[in-house]
Amino acid sequence: MKAFLFLLITLCLGTFVTSAQQKNYDIVSYTPPNNWKEETSDSYISYSRIDGGSWAQIAIYKSTLSKGSIAEDSQNEWNTLVLARHQLENEEKTQPQAAEGWNVVSRSGVWKYNGTNVATILTTYSNGKICISILCNATAQPYLKDYQKFISSVRFTATS
Repeated sequence: MKAFLFLLITLCLGTFVTSAQQKNYDIVSYTPPNNWKEETSDSYISYSRIDGGSWAQIAIYKSTLSKGSIAEDSQNEWNTLVLARHQLENEEKTQPQAAEGWNVVSRSGVWKYNGTNVATILTTYSNGKICISILCNATAQPYLKDYQKFISSVRFTATS
């Protein structure tokens, strides 16, 4: 998982990709994953996919006011979006990285759903004024590649 987190953070800080399929949600422009089911709620937009016994979800949560730093924002988002819902094992996090006026941290862990391991990755972006998080829950490794591709398509349409 550490190697994956390192690769993910590298992608998060790379050049933001644009394409003809770009969609907008809140302050984010992104390319949705192909052939995934879209669902919108008051606080997020999500994409899900089920393939036999394996599944994955990717969700972009609405931006919130920053707590003042990426460390505080990442911890708050992790507590609210992940730890409030699941008991995790093997928690890991990346060191904060900066790019284009944003700081980013990814955190991960594993929890069980009906006896199956679910990998969770939460990527939080903060510019000290606002923060926004993108969450992935997946039961199989190939979905993590879809998350990498999704994250690499993200760009911000507002900075405050």
